[in-house]
Amino acid sequence: MNGVFARGLILAALAFSVGGCVDENTQGIVVKRALLFDTTCKPDLAGTGALASGAFDLQTERYVISLEVQSNIVAIFDQDGRKIEGKRLFVYKGVDVSLSSSNETFKTIDAKHRSYIVPGFGTIEPTTGVGASESKLAATISLLPPELVNDNTFRQLAAQPGGFRMFADMQVFGSVDSDSISANTVRFAIDVCDGCLLKVLGTCDQFKSDFAFSGSECFPGQDQVTQCCMSPANTPICPGMGSMM
Repeated sequence: MNGVFARGLILAALAFSVGGCVDENTQGIVVKRALLFDTTCKPDLAGTGALASGAFDLQTERYVISLEVQSNIVAIFDQDGRKIEGKRLFVYKGVDVSLSSSNETFKTIDAKHRSYIVPGFGTIEPTTGVGASESKLAATISLLPPELVNDNTFRQLAAQPGGFRMFADMQVFGSVDSDSISANTVRFAIDVCDGCLLKVLGTCDQFKSDFAFSGSECFPGQDQVTQCCMSPANTPICPGMGSMM
């Protein structure tokens, strides 16, 4: 499965299968891509990279995803050409999530653990017109609820050889001037496994302090392989930190 994970990180402008319209205002708020995270573990809104698909290891506890949400709603101006503040502001309230898989056993998992809302908060100012800088935010959520991650059936599927693939259909929603509005529905594929992304190489005292463990400090256990080592307290350090001089 590692070949699948390696293909998950690509440079692309758009990385989603876009669903149909959900209401007449859908095109006013648009989800553009799943964002990469920078070296400080913040979503990289300024970059052009996108995460095309994900991977999740049960050895960790959560899967974090960040969506670039853009407002194409045009501001309202007074007779003097000044933008009326507070009008046409998009108030982000959350993400409606629906999980699915071609695996028939996955469909036996409790429906409320496969379809749910992840609350969120934020605002996007309306655009001032053609040629203006884009109005957007990063909607960062912990995608998978603990009840799903700890579900016996979910864990059994992940533990089988090769794990399994599921899809997250996500729809950002909120309001504009007290009217409800939803963005386009986006589909994101996630390969789920047990022990394929967190690799313990040994005890930390086996390695020199300058040993380069692979993997990112940002959300180890998702999207890429991370090399770990066991601390004296017998807990994994991911990525590892060597202690020998």
